[in-house]
Amino acid sequence: MNPGEAMSGPSLAGRHAVTPPTLVLGNIRTTDGPTAGAMAVLDGQIAGVGNPDAVRALLPPGAAVIDHGNGTVLPGFIDSHHHLLWTGMAAVRADLSPAANVSDLLVRVREWAETHQDRPWIVSAEGWEVGDLTEQRYPTRAELDRVCPDRPVYLPRGGHAGVANSAALALAGIDDDTPDPAGGVICRDEDGHANGLLLELARDLVGALVPPPTTEERVEALASAQARCLENGITRVVDPGLTPDELTAYRAAAADGRLHVRATLLGLVSSGHTAVRDAQQFLPMLRDPEWDDRLCLAGLKVFLDGGGSLGTAWLHEEYPERPGYHGEQLMEQDDLDALCAYALANGIPLGVHTVGDAAIDSALSSIARLGPPEIVRRAGFSLIHAYLWPSDRARATAAELGVAVAVQPGMYARFADVLAERFGWEATLEASPLRSWLASGVTLGGGSDSPITASTPLHGIWHAVTRWHDGRMLNADECLTREQAFDLYATGAAEVALVPGREGVLRPGARADWVVLDGDPFTCPVADLPDLSVTATAVAGRVVHQTA
Repeated sequence: MNPGEAMSGPSLAGRHAVTPPTLVLGNIRTTDGPTAGAMAVLDGQIAGVGNPDAVRALLPPGAAVIDHGNGTVLPGFIDSHHHLLWTGMAAVRADLSPAANVSDLLVRVREWAETHQDRPWIVSAEGWEVGDLTEQRYPTRAELDRVCPDRPVYLPRGGHAGVANSAALALAGIDDDTPDPAGGVICRDEDGHANGLLLELARDLVGALVPPPTTEERVEALASAQARCLENGITRVVDPGLTPDELTAYRAAAADGRLHVRATLLGLVSSGHTAVRDAQQFLPMLRDPEWDDRLCLAGLKVFLDGGGSLGTAWLHEEYPERPGYHGEQLMEQDDLDALCAYALANGIPLGVHTVGDAAIDSALSSIARLGPPEIVRRAGFSLIHAYLWPSDRARATAAELGVAVAVQPGMYARFADVLAERFGWEATLEASPLRSWLASGVTLGGGSDSPITASTPLHGIWHAVTRWHDGRMLNADECLTREQAFDLYATGAAEVALVPGREGVLRPGARADWVVLDGDPFTCPVADLPDLSVTATAVAGRVVHQTA
């Protein structure tokens, strides 16, 4: 589908139920003010916060009452980088995430193939991790051939890698002599034969051939993924890097009343010389007046480099034991300059996927060339990930230009061992410098990068506070206070989600989104942070998740 055609999706008008006037009682932590005992909600917004008698006077007689008892009421968590649709595809495609080893993974592929005989392709969801397998490796094409020899198999992982069997490689025209495409790697065994593993843009050679999910399958995926979000107190996600067809699925879910979390969406533009053309095609959708505070295509995303755990992030220094290799630069500087200039000229917020220090510097160079900081600061540029050794200069530049950073504390901890094996522990401890980013004056938005990691906001807060992983602290100098860590998933994430001041706080005029915990994350023992339970989640003043 051409991006300009996605506007023909279902109308979003009238999809939200009216929230009745409501008095909310509990231990309400506003995060930017004193603790209160009550909160008034009118038309889905907070009308007042304070003591119960004063707040009750703001509401009409007979207003509903929601009493959270001794529960701690906080602003709803915002996940600044959550592939909601990808995450939910585990309910539609083969879910390999529970696999403990390669044999287990292969059994799951074979069983899914046997129970889906009508499918021309066997395709997995993205949310499985090679690091979870005992062998710490990908399955090979030969192994996939043995469990499914008669149909193409493609197992994409995390947006950066994919494994294919021989049938899929043949359909894509990939053989032992096929050269690596620009920005991608066709991996080979020790004898030089293509082993089925495709990295970065090489995976598109196969992925482009896979039949896409139907709109209904995507709506089903969204329903599955958002249920887990609400269970974890997440009231808004930023879903970055969506195609026009995927945007249509979001619209369909919202129109049918099946979308209960708020979502800030970013359309995906290609990494290359067609990026500006892609952005131009998205412009009609970005200007669509039917987007609202629940669901909005708010900006664009582009990939500039690969991943840290994959060894494809773009770095200034060459990779240890890989002479001359600096990772994958997915976009030339001139093309990125042009995309950033187009985004600024048209008022389009742009998120740039940058993992390695060379990618971070490249993105900031393009943004810095756009004009005076006071102009650039209003544009809504952000870096996504940016955790492999951003320099002091990079942090200062980001602060000056108002470039926010979407960070994932849980993902850093998850991949610490992989980074250490590749770069050593000394370098790994210097990665993900959260405190240094904040000290430089840069806004950080916390997130999970689900389905790459299943880190919840409470786990992310705990990781940011402790930097604890497998019995060791990953650099105490970069630990955050609890207040700073909580703000990652509140006011900071609201900035990245382009809803500053309207969400991530509980104060008059803000949207009435809140989460209730069975303890106070600011006073409980630090070790208890990840084990606090979410007892209720509310969006626009309506409780959409509650434990029995």
